[in-house]
Amino acid sequence: MSELNIWCVLIPVLIGTICAVIGYFWGKSNGSSADPALTDSLLAMEQENKRLKAETGDYLNRIKEFEGKQENDQKQEKAAPKSKKTQKKQEKAAEKPSLPDMRFDADQVKIDYGKRVKFNDLKIIEGIGPKIESLFQETGFHSWQQLAQASIEDCQEVLKKGGDRFRMHDPTSWPIQAKMAHENKWEELAKWQEEHKAGRL
Repeated sequence: MSELNIWCVLIPVLIGTICAVIGYFWGKSNGSSADPALTDSLLAMEQENKRLKAETGDYLNRIKEFEGKQENDQKQEKAAPKSKKTQKKQEKAAEKPSLPDMRFDADQVKIDYGKRVKFNDLKIIEGIGPKIESLFQETGFHSWQQLAQASIEDCQEVLKKGGDRFRMHDPTSWPIQAKMAHENKWEELAKWQEEHKAGRL
């Protein structure tokens, strides 16, 4: 009976010892079989890989910035002619001597011109009707003074914006008429309009 008890204790101890020895050698063979130089090399390669990835990301960002800059440059180049054209127009307008502001007397205008006139009504200009007046107002011409200082080319540009049906109009005399209206030369304007039907020179 005591011999059986000894084996009951001894067998688990032996099995545990054998398992421990096998586990020790197994762990040693897996853990220590790797060459330390090989492990260092792997670590160095991983670090180099990380560095290369970082550099690649940096280069990609630079390429994106360069492409974005090229697109902006191309847009600016396309917009440049328009801005130069606008600048030339502004310079041209600045060169023209500005007309002095004049006092508008509706009652006196009615006497001199023969009919009541609304201040800065562009429709009193022979050749300008409601639709053409709207075109000029949309383009920034709101007064006789502004129209008087416009060039024939400016007037033609406004008409072009309205389409083909407005291109047939001749705006040659419009700044002349507008100047007379702005300077309160109503009798002179009335006579001029009688002599020039539809405002044609």
